[in-house]
Amino acid sequence: MHVGFTGTREGMTQKQKGAFYDTLNSLHWLHGNFEFHHGGCMGADAQAHYGYTFLIDEPTVYIHPPINTSFKANCRVPSVIGGRQYNFDPKDYLPRNRDIVDACGILIATPKGEDSNIGGTGYTIRYAKKQGVPVITIYPDGRVEDDRS
Repeated sequence: MHVGFTGTREGMTQKQKGAFYDTLNSLHWLHGNFEFHHGGCMGADAQAHYGYTFLIDEPTVYIHPPINTSFKANCRVPSVIGGRQYNFDPKDYLPRNRDIVDACGILIATPKGEDSNIGGTGYTIRYAKKQGVPVITIYPDGRVEDDRS
């Protein structure tokens, strides 16, 4: 199973991080090890990357980096825990976000506000829904909205 992630450069709130970790654990419990796709940016992508690599056995990460390197995070799968990491060629933000959605069966999104239609995260959520990819949205207050239910 492939899980995609989208979030903001501002990063996740503490409540979002807690709900994100709970979501990862739940997906791991239901499906076993799964592969994780994200955009490799500072903020929420980096937080999600390290949360995933430390919570999941034998992590496999696919990084879809942006062309604009000014917001790129230095995400690596630590060699001491094993696992694999694949880096794609850089693309503009929106095509890169579509690639993440197209590669996954579930998208986890952590928007910066109640209106999850704003910015690149909102665009990615809308694109996933249009493609029929279920979205698990985790709001700043920790509330989780799951399209799979």
